[in-house]
Amino acid sequence: LFQIFLDKMSPSYFLLVCLLLPLLSLSEVPSSTSTPSCSYNHTILRCRWLNTTADILDTNTDIAQSVIRVEISDSRVACLEWRHFSRFQNLQEIELTNSELKQVMCGGHKVRHKKAVHHLRYLRYLNLSSNALSDLDDRITVLHHLEMIDLSNNNLRQIKCDFSNFKRLKYLDISNNNLSTLEPLPPSISYLSLSGNPWSCSPTLSWLYPWS
Repeated sequence: LFQIFLDKMSPSYFLLVCLLLPLLSLSEVPSSTSTPSCSYNHTILRCRWLNTTADILDTNTDIAQSVIRVEISDSRVACLEWRHFSRFQNLQEIELTNSELKQVMCGGHKVRHKKAVHHLRYLRYLNLSSNALSDLDDRITVLHHLEMIDLSNNNLRQIKCDFSNFKRLKYLDISNNNLSTLEPLPPSISYLSLSGNPWSCSPTLSWLYPWS
């Protein structure tokens, strides 16, 4: 059917379609000239084309107090500066996807980040899927109240953090990465997605078999 459609298309119209298709395919790709944009609707703050998490600081103070969920997508955020989220004191969920994220936390000592997340006591859900994470260090454990973590579709090769520090963790998705080994998880886990990883065949991973 597509071939018939092409056969019947006039040369001038065909040329126009060929010129427009590349423009349409690039319309959603953030560029260096894209202006950061955030919108608020029913306790949800949605942002696109951010270059840093500092771009969310422009949010009105009254709105910040009512935000429960922050969604960031189609951006270029290399790392998360958690002090930028501390103004959202009722925040429960953070979703940052398709944003080229390389580090869960920007450079700095674990104590610094612990102070920054002190006000995020209600945060329970963290979705960092479809980014460029290659490793996960122990600094993320300052978010020990998390119940759900999604790290799927990244490039994770190693996880250095001790998940046992997440006493409330119930949901963990680490599918579609490059992991070959993993430390034991807390007994609170009720959902674990492991597929799409080159797991090594080792007795030390025998505890994973029931989840496979």
